[in-house]
Amino acid sequence: VSSAVYLKSDDFLFRGYNSLVQENAEKQTKLAMHFSIEIYGNVSDEVIEKTNSLEFPLKHFSTSSVG
Repeated sequence: VSSAVYLKSDDFLFRGYNSLVQENAEKQTKLAMHFSIEIYGNVSDEVIEKTNSLEFPLKHFSTSSVG
């Protein structure tokens, strides 16, 4: 299990557009039995578009927050 918490949508996008992070995520998905993204709380449309482009299963809980 791996998780990351971002305070703002821009923080996620900064990491999401980083080519080294993308390469690492691709390697992890080949090793994992299951890989998905869960988003809690409100995020920008750009975050949803970015996560959809990654072609991983996505669950978005817009009215929930972490913690």
